[in-house]
Amino acid sequence: MAGERFLKEELVHQLRMALLPLQRLHLALLPLQRLHMATTGAWLLLLLLSTVEANMHDSVHPRYIAPAACAHGCAAWSAVPSARKLFAAFNASALQSHCAIPAATVTGKSTPSSQPYWGPFCVCKGTESAPVFEACAAPLHVPEQVRTAARLLLLLLLLLLLLLTWFLLLRL
Repeated sequence: MAGERFLKEELVHQLRMALLPLQRLHLALLPLQRLHMATTGAWLLLLLLSTVEANMHDSVHPRYIAPAACAHGCAAWSAVPSARKLFAAFNASALQSHCAIPAATVTGKSTPSSQPYWGPFCVCKGTESAPVFEACAAPLHVPEQVRTAARLLLLLLLLLLLLLTWFLLLRL
C-alpha cells in the first residue's frame, strides 16, 4: 500500500517535471496571445465599421433667410441642372427656392464648394446654369434647439441625482 502510494507520488512528480518546460513556454507566450487577441479584435472592429453605412436625408429650411450675396434671392432648385445629384430624394415642389442641406453634401459624395460644411445654402437666382452657392442666414429670434438643451439639462440633473443616491448608499 505504502509502496503503491510512493510510486503514484513519484509518477505525478515526474509528470510535473516533464510538463514544467511547457508551462514556462505557455507563460512566456501569454503576452503574445493577448496581443494576438487584441489585434484580432481590432481587425474585427475595423471590418465591422467598414461595412456600416449611414445615409443622410435632405434637409429643407424654409425659415432661413436668403444670403445677402444673392442680390435677387435664391433660385428654385428645379431650375438648377446639377441639383438632382446633390439631393437623395429630389422633390422640386418641396424644395422650391428654400435654403437646404442636400444629402450628398453631408456624406461627401458631392460638394458645391470647397467649404466642408456651411449649413443650409441655396443657389443665387440668375446663376442656375453655372450655380453660385451661398450660405443662408438663420432667422433671428427663432429658437431652434431649446428642446435639445432642455433634454441635456434634464439628463444632467438625473445623473446628479443618481450620483447623490449612490454616494448616500455608500455612506450607510
